[in-house]
Amino acid sequence: MGWPMNRGLGRNRTCRFGTSKCSVIVGVALAGTLALLLWHASRHTFLTDDAFISFRYAENLAGGNGLVFNPGLERVEGYSNFLLVIILAAFRTAGIRPEISAHIVSISATILLWGLVVWFVERSSAKWPRWIVVVPALWLAATRSIAVWSTGGLETRLFEALVVAGVFSLVVEIRERQPPRSLLPVTLLALATLTRPDGFLIAVGVLVTAGATLHRQRRLRKWLVLRQAVAFGAIVGTHYLFRRIYYGEWLPNTYYAKAHQWWSMGLKFETAFAIEYAVYLWLPLLVLGIAHHRRTKTLWIPWIFAGAVVPYLIYVASIGGDFFEYRMLDITFPFAFALMADGLVELQYRPLCRPLVAPCAALVLLGLVDLPQTLHQISNREPPRGLIGMHTLPGLDALAALHRSLRAEMKEHWVSRPQEHFDGIRPWIVQGKQLRRLVDGGLMRSDTRIALSDAGAIPYYSQLTTIDLIGLNDASIARGPGTPNGQRKMAHEHFATPGYLRERKVDLMAIDFNNLLFREGEVDGSRLAAVCQRGGPWGDCVGAYVGDGIVLLAYAPLGFEYVARRLPELKLRQLDGPAAIEAVLARAERQGAP
Repeated sequence: MGWPMNRGLGRNRTCRFGTSKCSVIVGVALAGTLALLLWHASRHTFLTDDAFISFRYAENLAGGNGLVFNPGLERVEGYSNFLLVIILAAFRTAGIRPEISAHIVSISATILLWGLVVWFVERSSAKWPRWIVVVPALWLAATRSIAVWSTGGLETRLFEALVVAGVFSLVVEIRERQPPRSLLPVTLLALATLTRPDGFLIAVGVLVTAGATLHRQRRLRKWLVLRQAVAFGAIVGTHYLFRRIYYGEWLPNTYYAKAHQWWSMGLKFETAFAIEYAVYLWLPLLVLGIAHHRRTKTLWIPWIFAGAVVPYLIYVASIGGDFFEYRMLDITFPFAFALMADGLVELQYRPLCRPLVAPCAALVLLGLVDLPQTLHQISNREPPRGLIGMHTLPGLDALAALHRSLRAEMKEHWVSRPQEHFDGIRPWIVQGKQLRRLVDGGLMRSDTRIALSDAGAIPYYSQLTTIDLIGLNDASIARGPGTPNGQRKMAHEHFATPGYLRERKVDLMAIDFNNLLFREGEVDGSRLAAVCQRGGPWGDCVGAYVGDGIVLLAYAPLGFEYVARRLPELKLRQLDGPAAIEAVLARAERQGAP
């Protein structure tokens, strides 16, 4: 009994289950994979501190202050996700705060990404058992990095969904139309470029390989090239022109603050990713997928996939990877899984190999889950449980040892796991709100200028003018000297100088570069004395008890007398010796006691 599918393509496929119940079974299984993906994502729901930079730009735009980080100061493009900022600002005008709307956008894009993979795989071949479409959907749902970046507050998933939608729709357009003429694929790739600038590299790679494909098929038309180029250029070129007029630059400020050649770290970054997600188990199915397309005379499809992924992987390696572990490599999963599904089709096509289809799919699934889940449990200080532990097997244990070594070196250079952001963001949110209460309570001026390196949640909630010590939102710092100790730090290559902070009239600089407020018991008096002694170039060390067992500790770049005049209600003390330090800390301990 046959089951008609894809009538728009003018072809039927046979449901190998033999009855119309196949559609129901496959539909239920697919719904199960989506439910698994959403549950998996819910286990990792979090926000990064960097996301609050975009949130602040969106708030300022919605509030009529423009696309700026510090209203009243110079314009600096301290974000690299223009389209997401615009979307968040639109939500804000509707009354939805960015920390909520960012989750809405990311989860929606995750569902779209899942749907794109299912849609593309389902219609990618003329003859195959339909249940195979469930396999890449299951792989996607089980992949920890996909689940993690279903939230986070960044543009990651929106960017991936737009890229994948553009590439998949372009492949379908080339395969099914004569000649292809839709502007949808090129528009989606242009929007991806507006979402993250490196989307331009992917778009060029995809469009060049697609053009080469059409040329070989003798379907390339000059009017087609011109039409696509005009559509892409109109969207991307308009944004570049806006950036030049509004910010005075052709590239975002984050490019100067972050992007530096670091091939050795980038290769380690990608090697660690390959081990953690068992890419070595993908290779047989990837090869079989290519063989499938060679047999069906559609070898140009993996060629277009390569045009999207390979130049991008080279770019990621060249800049050393990313501060957020594996975020930039997430884009590889949808393309790899779609091609690996074709590998399963090729196994099914060969009668002697059909028994290997399920074991191969299961082995890839195990590789995607085993090491990432173990590392997640360890990072949560839980004993690994319920796992086969394939990376303890002979041969694979050497890979696990290499992975531990790579991760240790990456961490030394500030490449961090999402769990660390989940744990670290909470006190900064609390601190930002506490600073806002000090302003509302009259203890601090609303025009107080602060300086810190984690300039996300604290500036967002405090609404204070903030100098970002690492220069993401400051053009001078982004083009200035490196970090104070000379050690390379991923995406944190620059640091403000004491002279620059004085020039910007900074009132308070975080004494540990990250925090201004500390609870009683968090500060050791002798260590604080040593920090104040070492901090001479940054200005006088000052402190004040601000209530509820909380002390404010900071450097005053322009000196104690200047900041004491600026903020008289704080009743700051100069921490110029053990007695002054003890007086501030003792008061916090005394007042904070029940």
